Parts: sequence; structure tokens; C-alpha cells
Amino acid sequence: MADVITEKSTEIDAELFHPGKYKVVVLNDDTTPMDFVIAMLMSVFGHSEEVSKTITMQIHEDGAGIAGVYSHEVAERS
Repeated sequence: MADVITEKSTEIDAELFHPGKYKVVVLNDDTTPMDFVIAMLMSVFGHSEEVSKTITMQIHEDGAGIAGVYSHEVAERS
């Protein structure tokens, strides 16, 4: 006996959305050296030395600085 294959066609009406973006914020403290922060921004976030120095000065002067804006999964790993 031959197998009968039937296909059901259903339309799914779904809205696509872009995932939310999250800021990774680096906070200032009294113990971490600026050279370490610059090296961390370069190695972890891939910033150039000049950009890393600018972000580090913002962290030093304002108390916090944004290292980057990423999707939830990437921000959580950083």
C-alpha cells in the first residue's frame, strides 16, 4: 500500500521586531588604574587606543562611561 502524504498550508501572521539594545556602562572606582581601563576597553570592546582614552577620561570625570551598545546576549557577556 502506498503512503499518502498530505500537506497543510497555514499562514502565520507574525510581526518581526529588532532586539533591544543595551548600554554597557563602566563605573569609576578609586582602585582600578586608568591604564588597566584603557587596556580593557581595547581588548574586550575592540576600541582603538584614542577612543579608549576618551572613554576612560569620561569615566574618570563623570563617574561612568558607556563602553558600547549591544544586543542583550552580547552585553551580558561583556
